[in-house]
Amino acid sequence: MSAGFGDWLLGCLVGRGWSQAELARRAGLSEAQVSRLVTGARAPGLAACRGLSRALRLPFEYVCARAGMTSLAPGQDAAALELGELSRRLAPADRELLLAVARAVAASRPRPRGRI
Repeated sequence: MSAGFGDWLLGCLVGRGWSQAELARRAGLSEAQVSRLVTGARAPGLAACRGLSRALRLPFEYVCARAGMTSLAPGQDAAALELGELSRRLAPADRELLLAVARAVAASRPRPRGRI
């Protein structure tokens, strides 16, 4: 399992304002299962990843990758995939705002070498 899966999952809970019980209900898991995932006591299996994917409204492959069960394709970044998934859920005006913020942040940073 990815070392940071529990931390990532906890961040998902905090970001949504959910309790572990709420995630368990939405994912079809027991509260004990969610607790073990958040603390890192257990690694998720495919069924847990499927439930988490459904509950968090994230691609199944992404949740599996976060759990260390699959690799992202070369050049894929987990944060960029999540940002893309989240942006699809926003209203058009909010997507434009997100894009403006991303452009401003990118413009304020030095460009990585070897990239256009």
